[in-house]
Amino acid sequence: MIGIVQRLRPDLELIPLETEDGRPAFLVHDPATGAFDRVEWPESDLVQLLREPKTPDELADGFAALSPVPAGPEAIAAFVADLGRRGWLLDPGFWPDAYAPVGRVGMARRILGLLFIRIPLVRPAAFLAKTIPLVRLLAGPAVRTLILFLCLAGSYLALPRWEDYWNDGVGGFGWRELPAFYVALVVVKLAHELAHAYAATAFGARVASMGVALMFLMPLPFTDVTDAWRLSWSRRLRVASAGMLAEVALAGLTVLLWSLSPPGAVSAALARVSSVALFSTLLTNINPGPRFDGYYLLVCLLRVENLRERGAASLREWAWRVFFGIRRHSRDSAFAFGKRAGILLYAAYAAVYRIGLALGLALAAYHLLPKALGLPVALLEAWALLAIPALGEIGRFFRRRSEMRMTPALAAAGLALAAAVLWAAPPWPRRIAVVAVTKPPTEVAARTARSGVVRDVLFERGARVREGEPLVALDAPGDEPLRREAYWAYSEAALAEEQSLRDERKRRNIGLRRAAVERSEAELAVLRLRDDDLVVRAPSDGIVMERDDLIRPGLTVPSGRVIAWITDGPPALLACYVESGDAARIDRERGCRFMADDGSGVVAGRIVAIEESRLELLEDAALAGALGAVRGQRGEYRLERPYVKMTVMLDEPAARIGQTGRAWVETAPESLLASAWDWLRALAIRESGF
Repeated sequence: MIGIVQRLRPDLELIPLETEDGRPAFLVHDPATGAFDRVEWPESDLVQLLREPKTPDELADGFAALSPVPAGPEAIAAFVADLGRRGWLLDPGFWPDAYAPVGRVGMARRILGLLFIRIPLVRPAAFLAKTIPLVRLLAGPAVRTLILFLCLAGSYLALPRWEDYWNDGVGGFGWRELPAFYVALVVVKLAHELAHAYAATAFGARVASMGVALMFLMPLPFTDVTDAWRLSWSRRLRVASAGMLAEVALAGLTVLLWSLSPPGAVSAALARVSSVALFSTLLTNINPGPRFDGYYLLVCLLRVENLRERGAASLREWAWRVFFGIRRHSRDSAFAFGKRAGILLYAAYAAVYRIGLALGLALAAYHLLPKALGLPVALLEAWALLAIPALGEIGRFFRRRSEMRMTPALAAAGLALAAAVLWAAPPWPRRIAVVAVTKPPTEVAARTARSGVVRDVLFERGARVREGEPLVALDAPGDEPLRREAYWAYSEAALAEEQSLRDERKRRNIGLRRAAVERSEAELAVLRLRDDDLVVRAPSDGIVMERDDLIRPGLTVPSGRVIAWITDGPPALLACYVESGDAARIDRERGCRFMADDGSGVVAGRIVAIEESRLELLEDAALAGALGAVRGQRGEYRLERPYVKMTVMLDEPAARIGQTGRAWVETAPESLLASAWDWLRALAIRESGF
């Protein structure tokens, strides 16, 4: 460091700030990037010194004269290097080896930068200055109280009709409604950005521009209120929260109007606007992961500029210190414990959010775009958002590997990793948990013999019935004309036969008359049999184990629909549905263990059958919801994915029929690593076809 002269760029603007303890602090404005950064004491003393050219020794002597805080050459070098990374130094060639920057903005990041583009359209400062008196009047305490009252009134009126509100606002979402939802989003975001602009103007900050931001190629309004960084923390907090407060107020007022509007297009539009405003605030703006309002609110609450970068640095330094014993000076070390803990918690959350966002965007691009385009975009997103930061951290790690030492945390992590490898690599028997339901040894389905309209339901679940006992009576309106026509045909044939017997001249046609009568009688007999088919009877003696809850008078049912299951016997069987990929791994000799959902105890059993994999009709309604079965027109449950049906004989009867629970079966010895590799290879082979 000897002989190297450093100084701040002369174009940097240093704005003095008022602090609670009177210590000097600056807001540094970089006109080249338009960025603002806050420098607290004691680093602010170093910034003041670097306004003039200084060698490292002069800088250390000057800092010792100004500040009572001791700082060694390494700490001063770290801070100067940090200023160089920000681009604040006139000569950026000074980079101590330990603090050299890693990674640069590559082509991948530049391409992904196209997914978020700001296009300034207007300079609204004059318009905002002219209209701010009206906004001040509308944002006064009386109006705010009135808006709050109206929002609460709207919520009170809408709460009993929340299902209607959901159906109007969100339940009807589809591709056809997408333009209407986009218009609602634009309206909400316009109110959001105007609230930011007026709040900044009210506190004396300049609104540089307003325009359109292309977020993932979707145009939305944006406002540049960067100049609000000049304000105090409390005012910046109010500017940052203005947009969300405007969205909440807009949501409350539109909910009130919706509750007072009759059903129709207007009420649906109001519900869309309010639901978009609520979900936009709750899911996007309040989230501190992206650099939206939630992030800047957290910056103001913690009073830490550049929270993301400083949080990442603090998390890195904490990990280095705990796991590798590497200690490095941090400009956040002077913060109170609570603030440092908040910075670390945010950094951990931001890291998890970044990984989840990167994976979500990559998967969305891969599945939503044509594969020939989606695969390169997904790889590009994964490279820019995951690989580049990971490589940067690995580079920092290797540059300081000579300073590492063994720590208790590193030893514990190594032991945990070794235990995980020993658990996943060797072949061990594994457990598979599946949804199961208790069943009797025998059960018979009561089905409709023909289609019709339910006239009466004559049974209940759990009732004991005898073979042939009527369960459901149907009507067939289409049979009445046929029945009437057959009856009149029979009456006419019988009358003609009687007249032939009385009239000697017509007696020679008695054979034809008799044949007509017999034909009419046969038609009536067929209709009587059809009438018998309209009554669903119990196929055997037993207890009604399950019944179709949709069966009710007035319902039209097709032929072959299962209305009930009749059984007579203790619940000694289990019916389980196992995914086809897991069925081949099951070791049938190891048996099965079943625990009911009511916690009645664990019952052992043996596997007696594993049927072939197929899209079969699910006979057990109790398993339908757990397996995601779809109900067909005949009332049957059909599985969307191929499952294998496994039947287990319990060692002792269960408490009751139809009891759901979990069944555990063991697999043959297998390696999880080998299974994961096989799964990845199969996935790659399946997805390799374009």
